[in-house]
Amino acid sequence: MRGENWLVFVVLLFIFEICCLHIMGNDIYSMSSIPQPSAEFPIVLFNRLNYQTSSQNDYTRLKEEEYHVWSQTVGDEKREFRYRSIIVMPGRTLTFKAGFLSGNKFTSSVYNITNISNIHLWMFDNQDVGGSSGIWYTQWPHWEMNFALKLEPCPHCALPDCGNKTCYFGTCGISGECQCISGYSGENCTKRPTDLEKFPSIQYPLILFPQTYFQGTPKKLEPDTFEVFAQNSQSKLLYTYQSMRILFRRKVTFSRVDHNAEVEVPIGRDIEDIPLFMILNEHIGDELWINYSPTIELSFAVKIQDNPACTNCSNVGGSCFTGSCVCLPGYIGEYCDS
Repeated sequence: MRGENWLVFVVLLFIFEICCLHIMGNDIYSMSSIPQPSAEFPIVLFNRLNYQTSSQNDYTRLKEEEYHVWSQTVGDEKREFRYRSIIVMPGRTLTFKAGFLSGNKFTSSVYNITNISNIHLWMFDNQDVGGSSGIWYTQWPHWEMNFALKLEPCPHCALPDCGNKTCYFGTCGISGECQCISGYSGENCTKRPTDLEKFPSIQYPLILFPQTYFQGTPKKLEPDTFEVFAQNSQSKLLYTYQSMRILFRRKVTFSRVDHNAEVEVPIGRDIEDIPLFMILNEHIGDELWINYSPTIELSFAVKIQDNPACTNCSNVGGSCFTGSCVCLPGYIGEYCDS
């Protein structure tokens, strides 16, 4: 009898997941304990189902117009998930994309999806996106593929309102609360990262890592200094650095080292997997030729823009998140050092 009761309990939990959490809708925006999207980062991706988090490592924030991988098919009917659920600003268009190793790509867009508690199940529920008329997610589980998503720009969408609250190292979320950028915390995002070696600073606004997901010994770079992150050698594309963190909203420039091509990202953000970023964001990778034949001997570099207005801003009492020096509570002066 106990076994039957346990089975009923499990079935009820499953139904709750499908019927309730899966269609939570706009109620998700009222949950202040869950990281929320903002105007600058209008989509939040979660490593776990149902937007569950225990630390900042469990989610990432995305800007508009940048493809980001959420799942991969790595073997015959074997899937790996980088992200399992998402929350999106309302009134936005979300584009899903599948990329094959052969170079073939499929895309499908959907409007005004505010949240998906289980992306995998959602694909089966929405065959116009996940099926053969979309990105083939549900149809070809035996092919090695990358599955990514991005949010289309929305210049006329309403902006969240946090009232008189200042978000020193973050942006205003749709819940009306400050949403801190990676490494920062606190009600007004005033607490700095504890591991300063792995996060950018005014002196070193770009940090490169030899492995994906910001792993390995970091290389700190000063502004306006190109550093080679990949090169074609012996008919192979080799990455010296595979992930990077940038300081706040600084402009990032990728370059082909023969200087015949440069691509600027006006408002940059951390990139956890540079190789996949280049493959999925063709407007950058193709322009650099990094996605083309590795038999062409080339090197590829990256730099971050300097901002003289931030040079002397205090690393203790100041915030230059917006591009100008703003004093944290308790600090005063032109550079917030008093």
